[in-house]
Amino acid sequence: MTDMNHPAMLWLWPELTDELPELVDLLGSFAQLDSRNLSRSQLMDHIGGYEILVPRLEHEIDAAVLDAAPRLRVLATPSTGTDHIAVGEAERRGIHIVSIKEDREFLDSVQSTAELAWLLILACSRNLRACLTQVSGGGWQRQAVRGHDVIGRTLGIVGYGGWAGW
Repeated sequence: MTDMNHPAMLWLWPELTDELPELVDLLGSFAQLDSRNLSRSQLMDHIGGYEILVPRLEHEIDAAVLDAAPRLRVLATPSTGTDHIAVGEAERRGIHIVSIKEDREFLDSVQSTAELAWLLILACSRNLRACLTQVSGGGWQRQAVRGHDVIGRTLGIVGYGGWAGW
């Protein structure tokens, strides 16, 4: 699967390569790219010829998958978490783990999580679900879907996921 200049990469996010031709160009500049979505059993059947794997978060990369991947040298995950990867087992086999966990500059630029949190806070405070249900049913009873203003209220953050301890 590899040539002398480019290792073979199994990229399990085909919707991204379908939508972003520049990503295909970038990945193709250093690897022979194979972009497809595979089930676990398909992954086990295909992984043997690849040096680089970029799995989806739902793919559990455990000892069984690593056994089927004797040529694997790099496991890259586009996430801060590596719960889906048997990190110790991969490192024991000499497989380098790459994640975005330590890329502070990039992570500090990501605002979508905070924006989504605000969207959900506003949707809850304004009773958006009840509003949508009424409108999609052809009605509108303003008093039944009245929400609450956010201004002047205090918001307490109970937890903040992967950012804890950073």
